Amino acid sequence: MRGDAGNPGGAPGDTPQPRVISASGESDAVAIRSGPARPGVSRPHPRAVVVLPIVVGLFCGSALAEEKNWSITPGISLSETWSDNVAPNSGGYDKSDFVTQTIPQLRATLDGRRVQADLDYRLQNIQYARNNRNSTYQQYLARAGAEVLPEHFFMDAASSLTQRNINTNAVRVNNNYTITDNRTNQLTASVRPSWYQALGANAEALLDYEHGIVNYDDSKVEGTASDSSLDSASLVMNSLSEQRRLSWKVKGQVAHINYDDNAFDDLTFRHTGLLLGYRVLPHLSPLALVGYEDNDFGNNFGSTDPRGAIWALGFRWQPNTRNELEALAGHRFFGNTYRVNWRQRGRYLTSELSYTEELEGETTSALQGVSLMENAGAYPLSSLGVTGDVYLSKTLRATARYRKSKTTLTVTPFYTKREYDSSSQDESDTGIYGAWGWDFAPNTTLNVNLQWDKTDAASGDQNQTFTYSAIQLQHQIGVQSTASLGYSYTRADSNDNQLAYNENAVTAQLIHWFGTPAKKTAPDTTAPRSRRQMREPQF
Repeated sequence: MRGDAGNPGGAPGDTPQPRVISASGESDAVAIRSGPARPGVSRPHPRAVVVLPIVVGLFCGSALAEEKNWSITPGISLSETWSDNVAPNSGGYDKSDFVTQTIPQLRATLDGRRVQADLDYRLQNIQYARNNRNSTYQQYLARAGAEVLPEHFFMDAASSLTQRNINTNAVRVNNNYTITDNRTNQLTASVRPSWYQALGANAEALLDYEHGIVNYDDSKVEGTASDSSLDSASLVMNSLSEQRRLSWKVKGQVAHINYDDNAFDDLTFRHTGLLLGYRVLPHLSPLALVGYEDNDFGNNFGSTDPRGAIWALGFRWQPNTRNELEALAGHRFFGNTYRVNWRQRGRYLTSELSYTEELEGETTSALQGVSLMENAGAYPLSSLGVTGDVYLSKTLRATARYRKSKTTLTVTPFYTKREYDSSSQDESDTGIYGAWGWDFAPNTTLNVNLQWDKTDAASGDQNQTFTYSAIQLQHQIGVQSTASLGYSYTRADSNDNQLAYNENAVTAQLIHWFGTPAKKTAPDTTAPRSRRQMREPQF
């Protein structure tokens, strides 16, 4: 069995996906979040006590309903890393150290007729030879989707536990063994019931509700962000027939974010809209969008009144099933706004490009990350800090994936800008990520990962440029084991000398699964394809 070029250290049977190899050698980057068990484990927030049992209940209930379709496989990862800088700009620690990581892990999947679910769990134990900062982190991603009433009532649930950087004005890292106080745990959980209804032969409707929570280590993010919850309800109706010239879509949504910390104002988003398309040529349809939004951000959006009319004009071009381009330009209360989506699928090359402008709170961004962080590496590609403010997020992202024979290549440039109207300050993250895998010998893969990005902080004039490069030789030992040897180089440059550092690291790793884990299922594959499309934020 040849090694998957894009799945170093992953479970056999997974679809290969290029991944970042972290400085620790951990390349099976499950979308997960973790928290230190030493020197203290974060206690569940009261809301987590309510939401998490629902997520777990749906997951376990799936097992009772279709127990024969379960696959549960334990595994373990053992690694030894030598680093010449495990504690950048931290006094009182030896810079050079050997780091031993022992990571028991578990994968469970369910692929039933009306229920799909998957769980990835890791317990990351980190021990230092010279420094007294041994620690334990947990990480998991759990997702489940059930078709409760065939073709009508669906229930989706998701939860994740992972780590992330807190502040862009502090030392930034991309792994858990580097000693820093700029790290927090991020717990997310959500439940999402929905009702799908066909409206005759030419239209459909989706009534959707979501309740979600986002929790951090309170003591670490105090004054910067807060634990929060999201309640969102939406109704979407759209046309179905592709034979008609006129297409339409109507959407209304109300979302409320509640912060535990009274220092942050709660946020309410309300909007309605109508999107019309008319096919003038076989593959070309002009688009027109009209709507209205009435938001309430407390004092978070300064003197700008966050309500008003929405309008946009654009087009949709789809010459065939492999190519699609949609673009809109218009106006909202904050000024001009734009959106672009382009997709191209070829035999060997798949390309995507998107530009969006959305009003967000950290809660909505984190909950979206439950499904988006899975292949992003040890830490997310974009490394902006946590915040309790509302902001206008402008995101440009492109991805090109090439796969042929023994080679896989992924390149992802990205740009994210947050505009905080309340403080008249912006922060941005610009970068590019690349991963190349080459199966140059039987069961043996060479993986190369590169990442560069520059972060401009919102407060002050601080900026950081982060460069990461890694090369790893991976060998598949039978079906259940993988051994690897890798080298990585990390460099952080900043106009603040306290944030600059560099690190060289060498890692040897062995991963063994006690069985053959099944391929992961999609989180809501039980749903009709049209229902999943209706959930996509079209406007």
